[in-house]
Amino acid sequence: MVLLATAMWGSEGLPVRTATRDGLPPEMLALMRTGVATLLLVGVALVRDPSVLWPSRRDAALVGFNGLLGVAICATGASVAMARIPIALTFLLINTAPLWVMAFSRIFRGEPITRLRLLAAALGLCGVWVALGVGTVGGKPLDPLGAGAALVTGFSYAVYVYNGSRATGRIGRFRLYVQTFVWGFVALALVVLPLRGFGPLLEADAKTWISAAYLGIFPTVGSFALLMVALKRITGTAAAIASMAEIPFSMFWSWIFLGEQVGLSAVLGGILIVTSVVLISTEPAPTPFPAVPQRKN
Repeated sequence: MVLLATAMWGSEGLPVRTATRDGLPPEMLALMRTGVATLLLVGVALVRDPSVLWPSRRDAALVGFNGLLGVAICATGASVAMARIPIALTFLLINTAPLWVMAFSRIFRGEPITRLRLLAAALGLCGVWVALGVGTVGGKPLDPLGAGAALVTGFSYAVYVYNGSRATGRIGRFRLYVQTFVWGFVALALVVLPLRGFGPLLEADAKTWISAAYLGIFPTVGSFALLMVALKRITGTAAAIASMAEIPFSMFWSWIFLGEQVGLSAVLGGILIVTSVVLISTEPAPTPFPAVPQRKN
């Protein structure tokens, strides 16, 4: 189930490129994608438990902040990155999120920085440097906005995971997930629609809407549902390690459908980043990331 989820996560590149190659702004695609996912989750909530649609006053700030980071910024950052840099490199940089979670655990919870964590952090940073070190992709200068968007996505996802792991016991996993998307979609709409208007939505062709629907249904809601079911059968640590399979899947799908060649620097950087995350995940003392390996939109 986890591997199927990662296969869908890794397939995001083709629909993103399909929707944005004719000029659709990435932030508009993010709005369309999260809108589809939010409608689907609201429909499920109405059948399963309508009460999860209404946050309590004490939790409103948390779910709103998580929605802003985990949905609005993550979806927009990922769309910008995949539209401007190779898909595989995008996923490599996003998967630096566990390193941020480790830093948050040290800063806000006082968790000790063990030798294993230092080694993992060093490997992860080296992996990013190697992946970006050449400075060119396919003979072209590396787009700094695309690379920066991917790194911001990883950071935002780390904040979302860290907050979510702290709050699920009080709020409930399903309620937190639904509320995150509802408020994330609201935040995106309040920013994107005044800037872009409804024109791009009305002018979008069938391929664009199909791409947005695929992104909202499969890599977003579908993958998370598979992950939640899988966690009833395997440990969070096993799921966190298996989730790293999205990196080779992204390389495979982008090669098959987009003809993107994966350079040696990306492969070496990916090996270092994956190794760093595996080290963190297998640490005897559990950390927030393997305990709640929730995916970004």
